[in-house]
Amino acid sequence: NMVAKANLAITGTQVYNGTATIAGASLTVSGVGGESFTATGLAELTTKNVQTNQQLSNTNGLTITANGSATLDNYFPVSVANTIVSVTPLAITLTAPAITKTYDGGYTYNMTSADLTAMSTQLVGGDRVTAASVVFTGNNPNVGTNKSVSLNSATISDGNSGSNYTVTLASSTTSAVTPVSLTMTANNASKFVTQSDTSGFNGVVYSGFVNGETASSALSGTLT
Repeated sequence: NMVAKANLAITGTQVYNGTATIAGASLTVSGVGGESFTATGLAELTTKNVQTNQQLSNTNGLTITANGSATLDNYFPVSVANTIVSVTPLAITLTAPAITKTYDGGYTYNMTSADLTAMSTQLVGGDRVTAASVVFTGNNPNVGTNKSVSLNSATISDGNSGSNYTVTLASSTTSAVTPVSLTMTANNASKFVTQSDTSGFNGVVYSGFVNGETASSALSGTLT
């Protein structure tokens, strides 16, 4: 009587790494009767993206060696039909940038290309943060140091609508808003030397108010 060969089963899981391959070290190769095998090299995934219980697309890059008393002679070559692998999301924390800006009456900030590049450093496989929404925490536009900036949202380009990542959004606490320059110029006027100055005299002209602010809304006190 002949003993028929058995099939090897391959299972495995890896965290998303931006490639459409999975290392042999992330795979478990099992035979029958508790026999085990070791895989080295790389197998190809059907897609680089997060996936659950999918077949490999190619196992030609794998080298299988037997453990213990097991022997490959008792098994058929590995078939993708007997493979099940999963790719889980990569956990990352994206942090709002440290911002220094001159007071403009607003609490928002437009992310620069450099900001987005810096925020993308945790991503893999050439993925990028393409947009992000940040505001000064509490919608607070006022001058200050060590101000908190909140990261409200981030858009990731990864070929999978950002689903290859589990994202935590974090605030930064080292931003600053510096005062804007305000110029006050006294209006020209004349008077008799025997006359006393009136309050405010001939008034002043302001230059530098932002965001629709005026002397009455932004300043206190009186001209003397």
